Amino acid sequence: MQRHMQKLSAHAGKIATLLITSVVAVSAAAQAYPNRPIKFIVPYAAGGAIDTTARAVAQKMGDTMGQPIVVDNRPGGNTVIGTEATIKSPADGYTFLFTSSSPIVVNPHLYSKLSYDAQKDLAPVAMVCILPQAVVVNRDLGVNNLKEFVALAKSKPTALSYGSMGSGSSGHLNAENLKQLADFQMTHVPYKGSSPAVTDLAGGQISAMVVTMSAVDGFLRSGKLKALAIASGQRSVLFPDVPTTAEAGYPNFVATDWIGIFAPAATPKAVLEQFNAAFQKVAAQPDFRDEWVLKKGLEPASAKTPQDFARFIRTDYEQSGKLVRMTGAKLD
Repeated sequence: MQRHMQKLSAHAGKIATLLITSVVAVSAAAQAYPNRPIKFIVPYAAGGAIDTTARAVAQKMGDTMGQPIVVDNRPGGNTVIGTEATIKSPADGYTFLFTSSSPIVVNPHLYSKLSYDAQKDLAPVAMVCILPQAVVVNRDLGVNNLKEFVALAKSKPTALSYGSMGSGSSGHLNAENLKQLADFQMTHVPYKGSSPAVTDLAGGQISAMVVTMSAVDGFLRSGKLKALAIASGQRSVLFPDVPTTAEAGYPNFVATDWIGIFAPAATPKAVLEQFNAAFQKVAAQPDFRDEWVLKKGLEPASAKTPQDFARFIRTDYEQSGKLVRMTGAKLD
């Protein structure tokens, strides 16, 4: 009997040792994240606002997390290629989508058949910043404020045109929203990217754009373009003399885009929380907030947690759907 009890005791001891070892191993694995390089997939070409912001965040977050974060540009398909690549990646916390709002809240309304469901296939991780847009015109148009611009458009209903980086882009949807709110007409001229549109705006080939101020910074400072109003709740640090649309007499016109970080949907919640916490440390750094947000004409994120970001996205998704239906834009 005593020998039997000794065997049971020894067996129980082995089980306890195995359990303790397993718990320690799981705990160590959790604490070890990240233990190899992380990837940001950017569904845009290198050199643009999303890409440069991604690289700044990657560098600072890499320093914070102790592992490098590399940027992998996957442009094409109106952000679909990069978004799909992220969704198909292992949900292990080492691949994230760094993007504007387009693939998340706009593309689902633009395409009748989309290969992914952003609400189900991606998990919101962190809202990086907000991109307020402004109503910008060619200086030779001869208007000094938004009300004068609207009056000119109403007096010449077929004369004015506006450019955007493409059908269904934020510039397109927001300009159409302004047209409806202020009840005037203006012809849409879609481009393949914001750069050629801005160039033609400065050259007088088109009359106006709804665009981020950072995209037209040089032309505004040279005087070739004029910003009539910024469609945000506050003035821009970049151009503090430009009034908000509310100050300009159109309080209902708000035009903003945003940048966020997403992960494949099955990524463990603990990893998402840890990654968000690391980003919040970066976002709180004065040099990042000043140099990479405010001085770029951007605004700090309004959502701080993955849960707050998810709620923000649901609201923006509904609003984007209304704008797409209003314009009738379709990409397939």
